[in-house]
Amino acid sequence: MKAGFWCNEELGPLADAIRLLAIGLMQLADRDGRLEDRPRRIQHALYGYHPQVTVHDVMAWIDALEAIGFVRRYTVDGRACLLVVNFRKHQHIHAKEAASVLPPPPIDAREASIAMPRADAAPAGGDDDHAAAGEASANVACDDRDRPLRASVAAAGVPAGPAPTVVATALRIRPKGKPPPANEPSVHDVVALYNRTFPELRRCDVLTTLRVALIRQRTTDHLPTIDHWRRYFTHVRRCPFLMGKEAPGYGRSQPFRADLEWLTRPGNFAKVAEDKYGD
Repeated sequence: MKAGFWCNEELGPLADAIRLLAIGLMQLADRDGRLEDRPRRIQHALYGYHPQVTVHDVMAWIDALEAIGFVRRYTVDGRACLLVVNFRKHQHIHAKEAASVLPPPPIDAREASIAMPRADAAPAGGDDDHAAAGEASANVACDDRDRPLRASVAAAGVPAGPAPTVVATALRIRPKGKPPPANEPSVHDVVALYNRTFPELRRCDVLTTLRVALIRQRTTDHLPTIDHWRRYFTHVRRCPFLMGKEAPGYGRSQPFRADLEWLTRPGNFAKVAEDKYGD
């Protein structure tokens, strides 16, 4: 492993246990930085002599690494995999190491041909803005996915504006090296807005490393201003299931209620924004 690993500004603030897992994942990955997303197997391989480290710990630590973009989860033909992003930046690859037997992330094939919209991009002005048919179809697909969010925002009387772009969480919407918008909210701004918006849900009074990483990643990738966060939370309020207003599911004594950490996890955010829980 290259010494530059210890200078990573996103890994640096994370807990020692999470950074140790990052090293372990690079050791388990193949020459292309891929490994199977099997937390129990990872836990056994890396923490076999540490019974106090559970599978749930490993899953939470992988979530934290995914939130900062260090790893990427993906599934191909039902096979769940992990990709260590920028793997070769941190590792020296042996010339005789066997080729990867795991499939590459499907998003890799699309990035070269589809120009995905950015969260800080200006709204489209018409058909002339989409010269290529492939780009046009990509934008239509994104519009279809966030239409429920736009509709519920409009019904709630929230000021008009570009809705959060809904794309695969593997993509970084802000190009690498591009400075954040001047009005980008801080983590504390987002937490304060959440606590004001959802007095009936569990408050966020403790900022763990994972929570900070999740909020920062959602801000970077999808919700670049406090108004984007406000419209996202407005959409959440219109979902009875997320607000604990539906009957408990099988085996549960209490109805499910979302909280800030749950709402900012990559997979959960995508499902909420795509209206998978209904209004």
